[in-house]
Amino acid sequence: MWLIAAGLQVSAEGSLNVALPDLTEKQIEYLHELIELRLNNTPLAHITKRQTFMGIELLSDRRALIPRKETELLGRKALELSNRIVKSKGKINVIDVCCGSGNLGIAIAYYNPDCYVYATDISEEAVELTRDNINLLKLSKRVKVKQGNLLSVFETDDYYEKNRPYYL
Repeated sequence: MWLIAAGLQVSAEGSLNVALPDLTEKQIEYLHELIELRLNNTPLAHITKRQTFMGIELLSDRRALIPRKETELLGRKALELSNRIVKSKGKINVIDVCCGSGNLGIAIAYYNPDCYVYATDISEEAVELTRDNINLLKLSKRVKVKQGNLLSVFETDDYYEKNRPYYL
């Protein structure tokens, strides 16, 4: 929270590698406000507006659930599987259903440049957060997100037979 008060946007995990700068009186007042938020059970990721997932700094706020460390187990397995499929098939398409903040699909695209990810969530707010994370990481050429219920947005001629996604 010290770094947030100083004007640096970084996750709690990301702050481990940053020296603490001196704070002005106004920044110290802001730090006390941030501490008060935390004491009132505001999640730290919502205060910092960041969460690290599989080593990637993502935006985090109330629009979607906070990416959890436990989900990294799934992410690492999906990434491993995507790497294996790419070795045998070449470039692949992956669908991330119920994407939330986009953490899983984005991580796969981030670490596997031969993957194109199509993400969807029923919540327009979650889709907006995913889009913000895609833009933050400059992945808009390989990660697309649409609002819709489960696979419904992919039930079009644009996706049938042309893209042949892998469901990871």
